[in-house]
Amino acid sequence: MRIARFSLNDKPRYAFVQQDPADGKDYLIELDGYPFGAAPVKPTGERYALDADGLRLLAPVIPSKVYGLAKNYEAHAQFMHESGHSEIAHAPEDMVIFSKPSTSVIGPDDPIVIPSYSNDMNFEPEVAVIMGRIAKNVPVEKAMDYVLGFTCVNDVTLRDLQGLDPMWTRAKGFDTSCPIGPWIQTELDWKDAKISFTLNGIVFVLLGTQLPRAMQTTWSNVAISNWTLLMYVLTISLILIAVRFVWVLLMERVHHRHVAKRNEKAAKEKNIAPEPRKSLAHDVHSAAIMTLGGPKGTVTLAVILTLPQAIAQRQLILFLACGVIVVTLLLATFVVPILAPQKKRDNTEQLERDVQANLDILRVVIEELSACQTPETRAATQIVVRQYNDRIKKIKELNGIEDEPNMKLRLRTLAWEREFARNLIDTDEVDRFAGYQYLMRLARMEELIMHQHSVRANLRQHFIRWRTFGRRSLQEIVHKVPGAELSETTQATRALQIKCYEHVVDKLHEELAGNSPANAEDISKLLIEYQRLLRTLRAAAPSITTFTTTQDKSADVERLGLEIELEQIQTRYDDGELSRVAAKRLRENVNLMQMDLEDNV
Repeated sequence: MRIARFSLNDKPRYAFVQQDPADGKDYLIELDGYPFGAAPVKPTGERYALDADGLRLLAPVIPSKVYGLAKNYEAHAQFMHESGHSEIAHAPEDMVIFSKPSTSVIGPDDPIVIPSYSNDMNFEPEVAVIMGRIAKNVPVEKAMDYVLGFTCVNDVTLRDLQGLDPMWTRAKGFDTSCPIGPWIQTELDWKDAKISFTLNGIVFVLLGTQLPRAMQTTWSNVAISNWTLLMYVLTISLILIAVRFVWVLLMERVHHRHVAKRNEKAAKEKNIAPEPRKSLAHDVHSAAIMTLGGPKGTVTLAVILTLPQAIAQRQLILFLACGVIVVTLLLATFVVPILAPQKKRDNTEQLERDVQANLDILRVVIEELSACQTPETRAATQIVVRQYNDRIKKIKELNGIEDEPNMKLRLRTLAWEREFARNLIDTDEVDRFAGYQYLMRLARMEELIMHQHSVRANLRQHFIRWRTFGRRSLQEIVHKVPGAELSETTQATRALQIKCYEHVVDKLHEELAGNSPANAEDISKLLIEYQRLLRTLRAAAPSITTFTTTQDKSADVERLGLEIELEQIQTRYDDGELSRVAAKRLRENVNLMQMDLEDNV
């Protein structure tokens, strides 16, 4: 199976790559969902050719980290030594590991930008191993169980900086230094795999080597005027552009007419208004951009270079071809940006969307962690959930978002308590007097929540707080007096509270794991509050062993949470809910937290 990630009209999507037996070509079968998550995915029914208009292959996965193994083959080690880039003349016996940040990852066809501080950039085609599961300390015999698949990677290196930087951070970790793709192959026989490399900038290399020679010969030819040569180049370029423009415009009109008829038919069947047809002005504008985009004449140049040197006019033809390439390249560079200006976006609106997406990501992490927890990891999970709640609170404070309590959820929890307490009273499992007192307290709390903004309710709330504080203080004093014990009614009330709180905690866990109308943030806050009350009522201090075990488990839970967070960031970015800048910033923050977590373990 081959898994690809692509962009169609600037919207990222995922797909399976399948070969059509009819024509032997590969096609992208679009998927609904995120193929690397826990949720299942299914085809949307849409199929795209790899060379379809507006389609661009992206990096098949955005990794949290990239590790490279510098145990190179002998020939490479000798080359590096002879060229002065390495003091080691032979391949190292021990493995040397380096890393590339996620910001260095680009798609297979994206341009590599050479930093201004380097003059010697080299490519290194390699095979990348894509991990499909969280792994640590995996034995050798089980290593392949954690591998999702393989893909190609270009380990771009700045040779002039490699010897100056022992960690190779700048030499191998600069932006655009890690092109990967075109897709993930899950069934590759890696033992017999071969990898090749093609430099798509070869036409510009040829242009730079052939144009000066052709210009010198042709330009100095007295048989033809230089102004005539320039007129030939401009005339050929204009004819080429005109023919291409007419052809593209014709195809645009035919395509849009076909799409419009299909949309009108579908709208008629659904009894809705059809989408408006594309205007002629729109198609002219689009055709102009497509016509001028990119240099023209590269295939012609390749054909001309195959002509024998004995042909008399070979240099003239070569000059004209190179001239057309230069003219069309200049037009693509300077005219296309004018025809296709970047759409101005409302930064304020985008920032609000990014903040909301960030909050939604953290809430999803809380839901996922709560759904995955077990009785053994419950305490550790709540530690991590509390951290995520603190992050949500901080984001809201920084962005001026008021945190309104969820009254409906609190009323539901009180209803759970009341129903559970009544069942215990009816079955004589608790003291009736203590039970009725507890029901009266729940009724007062419901009244306070439902009328929390009234003056009377506020006064009553303060009175209850001070009365509760006084009772707890008295109980603490009684506990410290030798031989003193709590009254039977107080003990019965405490036992009832513990049972009711345990019931509510279980119900809140069910809410987190299921499809609750309340968001995960509100549920987790209330869950932590009830658990804190339970710990206070039980008054049992945890042992050092329990504390250590909980901390170890919380580290594992935190790792899982960060992986889920990365997955959600990518999903939100692919769906257009998160801007590129925000997604990059959030990924970097998660990567830093992962590094900090591993350093502290």
